[in-house]
Amino acid sequence: MQRHIMATPGEVLDDLDSFLDRISGGEEEEEEEYDDARLLVGEACHECRVDGSPAMAALQAGHVGCLREILRANEEERIAGVRSGNGATLAHVAARRGDVEVLGMLLAKTSSLARIGDVRGATPLHVCAYRGHEDCLEKLLEAGGDADQPDSDGATAIHFAAASGHLESVKTLVQKGGGNANAKNSSGETPVYFAAQEGHLVCIQWLVETAGADPQLASTDGMTPLHAAAQTGRLNVTYWLVRYAHCPISCRASDGATPVHFAAAKGHVDILQWLLHHMLATGLERDDFGATPVHDAAEQGQLQCLHVFYSHNVDLNLTDNDGFIPKDLAEERGHTLCVQFLSDPAKAYLEDRRLHNNEVAEGLGMLTFTGVTVDPRATKGKRKKVFSFLSKPKEGFVAVK
Repeated sequence: MQRHIMATPGEVLDDLDSFLDRISGGEEEEEEEYDDARLLVGEACHECRVDGSPAMAALQAGHVGCLREILRANEEERIAGVRSGNGATLAHVAARRGDVEVLGMLLAKTSSLARIGDVRGATPLHVCAYRGHEDCLEKLLEAGGDADQPDSDGATAIHFAAASGHLESVKTLVQKGGGNANAKNSSGETPVYFAAQEGHLVCIQWLVETAGADPQLASTDGMTPLHAAAQTGRLNVTYWLVRYAHCPISCRASDGATPVHFAAAKGHVDILQWLLHHMLATGLERDDFGATPVHDAAEQGQLQCLHVFYSHNVDLNLTDNDGFIPKDLAEERGHTLCVQFLSDPAKAYLEDRRLHNNEVAEGLGMLTFTGVTVDPRATKGKRKKVFSFLSKPKEGFVAVK
């Protein structure tokens, strides 16, 4: 039997550096990838003159004088037309590098560069927001850059800044750029959602308390920022959203899963302990399949979470809509230690307490239970992708039984 495994979290957020290198000059580009070989080179130096891409060569070499000469010798349309193989302009390169002087020169020549996107729709503003280049952000906004301009997946520069934790960039885009703090991408995620997912509490606090962002807005799959925080183990964010933003822990995703289900499925013991200890959750919450968080913990082999549920007197033998108890799911998935624990939790729990006393293994930061060692760092949930070139699959999640 194959059951659902929570609402989809998408794929793990990959490193952006390699992509940004490719779109903005961090890696060497082949000459034919640039459409500026016919640019007039004016009084540019010999090195820049002989290169197949004179403007890009001058920019990458840091020859500001040569670049200025090339800009002087060519019309605006020709400068704006310089593109890499994936659509990056000269402004993307300057934005990636945080070179405000060069960016200012380019925008003075043709301000349209502030709004031109690459093949994925990402503008220089998106790149600056991700990098946290405040001076460049302001230059782009002054030149007509649009803080609400979406990339091909609907993400604005504010999504990029919030996901990267650049609070000053978020402030600049909202206050000086007039950006929408509640903007949704094509999957319905807001900047607060991605800040919650990545654990950037200060960005969340400012967006909610100052910019008026709604921390309870759900994405198309029903997930809220609280789901995202619980899923990826962000205890500080979970605490703030519940205690100060008054987000209900009972909020449900499209398949009925609550944040408690997500924390249990991903093994985030600290979040479960806090919620259960303060009676903010019962552990008996049901999703649309009738599964409790205990079912999800058992199905995913989260032994520590089962210990937490038992220690808080949560019923470990409730049946779901198909008549399965948590032990059945653990057995089906081959989680032997979970099966052993659920077969006689009182005996197993007391034995583990006697042998290990829930101690952290010296020097490793790992918890040991009945012969199994679990590294808390290995239980991180997967994250949705904000960036245009690393977007969440359009088909969303599929809940199966």
